[in-house]
Amino acid sequence: MTLLRKLLIISLFGLLFLPENSLGQEQEIRYYEYDNNLKSYVPAVDLEERVSFFTKTENGSKALLNICFPEETSIFVNNLLVYSSVEGNCINYSLDSLHSQFKTDSVFFTIYSENGLETLKSKIVIPRDPESDSLFLAKRENTPERDFFIIATLLVLFLIGLWKLDLNAQSIGHINVSNLLAVRVRDSTMYNTTFFQIDNLKFFGILSVIAGLTVMYFNAHFLKLILIYKPDTVFSLLLSWIVNSGAYFIFLYLKFLLVTFFSEVYNFRSFRYIQYYDFIRFLFLGTIFIFLMVAVDFISGGLFAQSWFIWTLYFSILILLVYVILTFQKLNKLFSNKKLHLFFYLCATEIIPIILIVKISR
Repeated sequence: MTLLRKLLIISLFGLLFLPENSLGQEQEIRYYEYDNNLKSYVPAVDLEERVSFFTKTENGSKALLNICFPEETSIFVNNLLVYSSVEGNCINYSLDSLHSQFKTDSVFFTIYSENGLETLKSKIVIPRDPESDSLFLAKRENTPERDFFIIATLLVLFLIGLWKLDLNAQSIGHINVSNLLAVRVRDSTMYNTTFFQIDNLKFFGILSVIAGLTVMYFNAHFLKLILIYKPDTVFSLLLSWIVNSGAYFIFLYLKFLLVTFFSEVYNFRSFRYIQYYDFIRFLFLGTIFIFLMVAVDFISGGLFAQSWFIWTLYFSILILLVYVILTFQKLNKLFSNKKLHLFFYLCATEIIPIILIVKISR
């Protein structure tokens, strides 16, 4: 059984044991704070004095927005003060009433307290149908984003199926995790090919579309970046997905050029393919893991809290650090007489690019 199949089975098996509240009956609110440097809202890491969030409103909805807050808290809706309390309390807002009062499909909440908001708890509560004890997902509104993610996920699974039908030794080599720990290459088949060899292009293409979809989900549900062009139809979302996937593919090619150039400069030619395909394997493992978590979050209607986004970033950085350490160990065993060259080579091909990516992502 392949690693990918095991991960898929574990992920789907885990869905059978989701708690009842996670199946759309209660949905946690994801908080944001304003970043003065970026001039935009970013996910709130710590609940300090002020946090904000959007929530959808719906005419005729029975859902409630439940907010439990600490002492001396003020609540603003669309920058209007609607509630202020000296004592800690819990209040409910009807999404139907919010829709009737503000005449919009979504409202912007801001919660402020001088004493901090560490104990703040907010969630959307969807009343259960008293005539049914079913544990099925609460009915969710069909939106272009939801339709897009369903179509895109099915397309990804279809592409993986096509790729598996044409599986060969070189294709398997891309996901052979055992090669990550091997200093010397046992099978040199895939290391004697160019970037644009057909089997490489197939695998890089699948990796790119999965990564592109994952990035789009993060932006839609966790980052909520303000984009110059915001797609609002299934077709425009599909086009945006193609652009994101294409950008990711270009990133893979630029990484290949970077490793090739500096391996020539520092005379590490025999190592460049080992290093590059190790990078691809680590990227594959991290992308698949995050994609499966995204699938669980989507199917469950928002299982993961805001903090999950932060921990996912930490996990991604950890994956990169482990890759760099293993790369150093392999280089040290193969070129132990070039310590200084080895250090500068790692800085040029791995450490500095990682620092730049982290800086850009902040």
